[in-house]
Amino acid sequence: MKGWHGESARHALAARGIPTIVRVRRQIPSPELSDVHLVQRIKAMYPTEDRNALYTRFVQERDLKPGIDAKEFYEIYDMVGSNLHIEDREVEFKATHRDKNTGTLVMIWLDDEGIYRLVTDYGSTGSCPSFLFKDTYEEL
Repeated sequence: MKGWHGESARHALAARGIPTIVRVRRQIPSPELSDVHLVQRIKAMYPTEDRNALYTRFVQERDLKPGIDAKEFYEIYDMVGSNLHIEDREVEFKATHRDKNTGTLVMIWLDDEGIYRLVTDYGSTGSCPSFLFKDTYEEL
């Protein structure tokens, strides 16, 4: 559906400060995954690597404290398929800024660690270093 100035209806609503819903995808952080799910992710991310190399990656993802030995890893590896474990969720989006370079509407907030976090009107997520923030985004 086309709306205001040929942009999508969602974009038009967001530009007027009216909250909309956007779908956001994120990779579930490795520490939140069970051993089985982490094996699935590693299998999906590196399909051409051999099992020995993948166990090394598993150990790295577990910060050198794997919790399972190589034999257990190989047993899980042989039983499971691959899965990146990406989470989809819907969030309320209300534009707070516009990207000066692309015109993209973004919702930006400063998190507890002092990092600018953002969601675009099409559901992309990211962050912006503070030294680039004022040159990149303008407040609506």
